[in-house]
Amino acid sequence: MGRGTEKSPYTSEDVLQLIEDNNGTAEGLDLSGKVFKKGINLRKLNLAGIILNNAVLWDAHLEGAKLDFAYLKEADFRGAHLEGASLNGVEFSHDTNLDAVYWGNYVTGQENNGEFSFAAVT
Repeated sequence: MGRGTEKSPYTSEDVLQLIEDNNGTAEGLDLSGKVFKKGINLRKLNLAGIILNNAVLWDAHLEGAKLDFAYLKEADFRGAHLEGASLNGVEFSHDTNLDAVYWGNYVTGQENNGEFSFAAVT
């Protein structure tokens, strides 16, 4: 298993094992400050409530993932794929890096009480 470091980043299999070890849920699983393999495949996973503050997820594939109520403060999602991801109640910060993120049919920039909201484009 990876250690979530630059030299030993977490893989998809590592994340699945960590979720299993956390009673089968991502809720409250704290992976803050961890590094994930570039391009990691986390498509369609239920990651609701996961804590990824200061995590590095470059080019991550999170298409269709459920990230509701996740903590993503200061996380680095450069080049990540978030098409169709569920992001209700997600906590971002001004330091969350969303440069070159692929959103698919979603638009961002609407703020509500300091939280971002996402709306599908029809």
